[in-house]
Amino acid sequence: MKKILITFITLAMLLSVLPSMAVSAESTTCGISGDCEWRLDGTVLTISGNGAMGDYNVGDEGGFVTAPWGREITEIVIEDGVTYIGKFAFIFNQDLKKVTLPSSVQNIGKFAFSECEALETLICPNDIPAVQETGLTNSPIKELTFGKNVSSSDMIVAFGNNVKLEKINISADNSYFIFEDGVVFSKNKKEL
Repeated sequence: MKKILITFITLAMLLSVLPSMAVSAESTTCGISGDCEWRLDGTVLTISGNGAMGDYNVGDEGGFVTAPWGREITEIVIEDGVTYIGKFAFIFNQDLKKVTLPSSVQNIGKFAFSECEALETLICPNDIPAVQETGLTNSPIKELTFGKNVSSSDMIVAFGNNVKLEKINISADNSYFIFEDGVVFSKNKKEL
């Protein structure tokens, strides 16, 4: 009787662990976000598709809803076709070091890359017109380039509290901003 009972308990324990392991591994490697798909290969996240990523929001208890890919990402590659990086999508990704954006991205949502304390490299094309306010707050990007079509003043506020920013480049073809003597101005030099 004892043998049967021990065998039954052992079998029950094994069966209860196996399904959760399979679901866990499957659910954290790929999925859908808005009009896009995401794929996690180790610590490299790739977002692909045609259209906007989904937004993520503050949870009911004041905490941030973690995006389905988690927060242990070191690199993000956004493929051509993605037009919008969702709000709060990568907030608090403490290991994130590099982000590559294609020319199809037209907007980066609020707090999308905020508090990514290891983020130093953000590769942007010349024509991202807007990063919503606070999109990159407290992320230690060292060099920032504004392309010719950047027109939103939110771009300036997007990098708030970035004490490691060492260099700002603004395209000479930009009709909205200039960089002079270490300060970003509107083209008419009347506004910051």
